[in-house]
Amino acid sequence: MLIEINHNGRTELANISQRDAILLDEVTGTQRGSFAFISNHVSGEAGVKGCLRPEISDRLLLSNPRYDRFLARKIEAVQAVTLDDVTPLLPRAFFAKVGEGADIGEMFSEAQATLLARYRGEDTGTAGQREGQAEAYGEHKGFRLKLATAKVGNVMRPVVDSEGHPTVDGIMVSFYEVSKTVHQSSEYKPVNSRADKIMRDTIEKVLKLRKVRVAYKHFNLCKGNFTAFSMNSATILGMVRDTATAELDAQVANMVRHIGDLPASPLETLEREASVTVN
Repeated sequence: MLIEINHNGRTELANISQRDAILLDEVTGTQRGSFAFISNHVSGEAGVKGCLRPEISDRLLLSNPRYDRFLARKIEAVQAVTLDDVTPLLPRAFFAKVGEGADIGEMFSEAQATLLARYRGEDTGTAGQREGQAEAYGEHKGFRLKLATAKVGNVMRPVVDSEGHPTVDGIMVSFYEVSKTVHQSSEYKPVNSRADKIMRDTIEKVLKLRKVRVAYKHFNLCKGNFTAFSMNSATILGMVRDTATAELDAQVANMVRHIGDLPASPLETLEREASVTVN
């Protein structure tokens, strides 16, 4: 089926599966700032992007927050950080990489300027801010939609059908985390970062110590990598049954999503069909 989306500054049609259309209809009626809860959310996938073990958690969240205000707070906080704030937090690995005689003050100023450029959307060297990258996403009634893409050059471009329509591949729920209960902590392979990245990470560490949120968080509702998502009296069931099977269930949900086209989440469909009485 087709829905209207705002894509690349214009209104156009996009393909969406029946299942995802139902999910989208469930969440688009929510108000900005609605409280929501997600249980047994599996964040990450073992073997992908250096993940050795994904995090499994319950999260109380504020959905659809103001991104502009989030950015404004980060920009103000970064501008307030000084070299004296950062120096005591720099790890030994940083000093081993830069060697003696390095101008730490200049490196700090460059890292601070880079972060501000990224927060303001002015750093075209960042993947998400390269020219054309925004085309990988659309919008429908206030919700960001991830489109199926393929890499062209150094950016991701939407894959279109014979009619020129892109395909919705994810409903992105943006949220501000209020609290989190972790059932299983994540584990990733060590990363051998360059000195300039270590400096940027340390500036952001100062922000975290000052209780300023660094990451604008979101999850793909279509993945089904959770037990249940509740918002505005609506509950969407995912594929995860419990913490003991969460990692496996999340992998199965991803497989089912691409192979099948169910009218609702797989678990919800099964429960609905099981409740039917046959005379």
